[in-house]
Amino acid sequence: MEKKDKSSLDEFWDIDKLLPQKNKTTVFSSHTYDTAPVEVILKAKERTADNKLKTIEMRPSDEGERKLSFVGVTPEPKVPAIEYSPDNPFIKNVKIYKRENFAYYAAFYEEGTKYLDADAPKCLEPSFFSYVPQYSQLDPEQLEFYIYMRGEIRQKNAISASYSYILLYIFELINVEPNKEKALDQLCYVWQSYRMKYPKLDALLKEWISDFCLIHNMSPTAEMLGSAYKTAIESANLKELYICGGKSKKEIYSDGELALALLSLCSNYDWKKSKYAVDDNIPLYNKYIKGALIRVLSVLGANGSVFVGAGELKREAFAGAVCVPQMKFRIEVSYCSISRSHEMRFLISDVVKHTENRIRAYLGIKSRLTVYSLPVNIRKCIDEYMDGELGGKNARKKVEEKHDYDKLYDLPKREFSLDAAKKIEEASWQTTNILIEAFEDDKEDVTQLADVSLPKIAPSNNCDEDKLEDALTPFMEFIRAALKEDSVDQNRIAAEKGRMLDSLADEINELAAENYGDIILEKNGEYYCVIEDYKEMFE
Repeated sequence: MEKKDKSSLDEFWDIDKLLPQKNKTTVFSSHTYDTAPVEVILKAKERTADNKLKTIEMRPSDEGERKLSFVGVTPEPKVPAIEYSPDNPFIKNVKIYKRENFAYYAAFYEEGTKYLDADAPKCLEPSFFSYVPQYSQLDPEQLEFYIYMRGEIRQKNAISASYSYILLYIFELINVEPNKEKALDQLCYVWQSYRMKYPKLDALLKEWISDFCLIHNMSPTAEMLGSAYKTAIESANLKELYICGGKSKKEIYSDGELALALLSLCSNYDWKKSKYAVDDNIPLYNKYIKGALIRVLSVLGANGSVFVGAGELKREAFAGAVCVPQMKFRIEVSYCSISRSHEMRFLISDVVKHTENRIRAYLGIKSRLTVYSLPVNIRKCIDEYMDGELGGKNARKKVEEKHDYDKLYDLPKREFSLDAAKKIEEASWQTTNILIEAFEDDKEDVTQLADVSLPKIAPSNNCDEDKLEDALTPFMEFIRAALKEDSVDQNRIAAEKGRMLDSLADEINELAAENYGDIILEKNGEYYCVIEDYKEMFE
């Protein structure tokens, strides 16, 4: 057999030889190159207000360092167009910067002014949907319904309408309505009227209304916001704007809205979860905790030393909304944050606890809450208020109901008689003589009985002590450390249990109060010790 060359076998797999051959021509030519430097222009994408991508060009700047700058875009102004300090105890300063070279939604403003005073008769609602609704998207029937719907809402008649129609009216109020007081009132009305049907409005309007008020130096009242007020003060980024409710610095400190807001946002202790805040006691808690905090705020507000948490807000106005060039602003706010101030949280928590202790004393409850670091002047302020309202400790006395059968045990009412008293005395002496004669023969037996030791009677609260001992069994190691007043051992035990020292002591006192009626630990500087009256119980 003829042997084939190995190279010929490899050529079988050469695909290039199987393909048709192309004519290859090589052209050589000379070129002249300009060696001058060429400025490099980079292209990037920027998202516009209507959520579209726009191509922009950037090139290195020739001034100073080699930084990229936008081509054909004027830099943001460094001097604010508006700057003011509002009559608000929380907001220190507001700066409003005007955005230049911004032409988006210019047609929206022009069309809005054209339809601003239009009227339409009652008509059926045609379907309409748009993520960013505008006048140009409406056909004649939809426009007619929108104008009819707007007229009803202006008359405070919140008729049924699709979300896109409501959103378009909000954009009109922000951008087109010339009467800013009317626009703010309508924004608040739309929010509270449609928020249950369209929950998205909570997330949008709490910020858009905030921007609108900052730009125009306004403030919405609690009455204007209605059911949306609680959402605004609890979840808005600048909740401090809403808490004032349109009141001045002098009015806000003596107003109950600020006290309620601070109780909601700044207290680490919720008095509503107290085991004593039940039934007839709830009105006392509601009245006096709020009243005591108002008194404290009035005193601190007069000295200008209430809020210490510093905050800063910087953002583009009306993010996510249709924003015409006339309303395109950048907002910068410096303010006092009440919810981010640790000092304020400790202060409000201690005010609530101390006030509840006074209420407990008034109700005759022995158990007390631990108050850590309440300033002396604040404590004195609360005590003066509570003394004036309740008249001191244990002022409330329980009135026992008297039943008809109780009258049978009343002593008969008789006039005092000296002769009757002598007769009673003579009868008692006769009884005494009879008893002496009866026991004269048994003197020895009486003497022997006197020498016999009587059994000791257990205290009446033994059951309570047993119950207390069972409840405190998991904490006996800590209680023994408290007996020795050993701060190192107490901190070690608390750390092993993953608890703070004060928190662990509070839990022990709560158990003692619940099972025995009183606390057993008290703080002495950096450690806890057992109260003197209860040391024998654990030794």
